[in-house]
Amino acid sequence: MHAEILLSCQLVGHFHGQMSLPNIAYIHSLHFQPEHRPILKQLVPWQQLEQSTQYWFDSLRRRHIQDMRLDLFGQYPLIYTRFNDGTLSAWRSDWQFNDLEQQWDIDYYESLCKLEKFPVLTTVDNRQDFLIVLHKLEHLAQVIGETQFAQIFHRAAGTLAQTSHSIRELQQQLFLAAQQAWVFGGMGSWNDAAPYLAAEQGLEQDYHHLTEQLHRQIRQALMYAVNFAKTTSRTTT
Repeated sequence: MHAEILLSCQLVGHFHGQMSLPNIAYIHSLHFQPEHRPILKQLVPWQQLEQSTQYWFDSLRRRHIQDMRLDLFGQYPLIYTRFNDGTLSAWRSDWQFNDLEQQWDIDYYESLCKLEKFPVLTTVDNRQDFLIVLHKLEHLAQVIGETQFAQIFHRAAGTLAQTSHSIRELQQQLFLAAQQAWVFGGMGSWNDAAPYLAAEQGLEQDYHHLTEQLHRQIRQALMYAVNFAKTTSRTTT
């Protein structure tokens, strides 16, 4: 999965107590720059990034944060924060590659929002719609000879097809399936040879339509997985 999206998912999920930050050795430094409280940067080794993140969470709580939401529907990931006084802000990351360390220096910058209300950012799980798209993509991949991608889509669909006994389990399945179904990138990715193979068989429109749907389903699954921390026990199939 794209590192910028993954990290933003993990930060919001970690804030809600839903997931731990992983071994993120590709990061050299991570900083959070508030709108009105610029802080002096200090290099933090990746082993201490969880403490750095916790410091950010603590600073947000001192400002009386009410909620945090991830928005993946725009051009780039945004983390929205809402405070007791009605203030809304958005955090956008800036990634700079550190040639000396061969790692990334990442800054999240806060900007105050002029939104009238806090974005809802999907409260409905998209398991069934996601499954339909994955099954169609698996079939398309088989038809155009991309058997490796057919296996990827099949595996992601298998994750979603498992029974979940709580909303939390469903959130975990959606998050894992989204990671498994992320087939985008450069050479060797789903958007490399697949569109040309599809065009050769007159399936170019199918390829573009289903790929666009896959993008949307992945993003919706990730937002459902991390944006809503309060879960109740239930049985889903």
